Amino acid sequence: MLVVPRASIAHLYVVDGTRTHFWKGAGIGLLGGALIGGLIGSTTEFCIDECTTAEAQKEAIAVGVIFGAPAGFLLGGVIGALTRSERWRLVSINDHRISVAPRLSPRGFTVNVGF
Repeated sequence: MLVVPRASIAHLYVVDGTRTHFWKGAGIGLLGGALIGGLIGSTTEFCIDECTTAEAQKEAIAVGVIFGAPAGFLLGGVIGALTRSERWRLVSINDHRISVAPRLSPRGFTVNVGF
């Protein structure tokens, strides 16, 4: 028999649906796209009017960042929107009946909470 004293339970969380990670993915993609765009731009030269080699390289880096950041934002946002995880909600343990029972398949314990 397993006994878990109620006083030893500090927090109780329950699953409250799922959520996506669009904004987290978009933020990471924005930074990654800007970085990759800047790196690609640093290996090339871009000049609209007459300019020196250093100026052409700076313009290429700027163009790489300008095109890489939105592309990374969109790609990261799509990947984040397709990534799902459980949403957890904290439940007060003072007003609920809690019981623990063994689970055979897969091995572990089942925690039942009466609301």
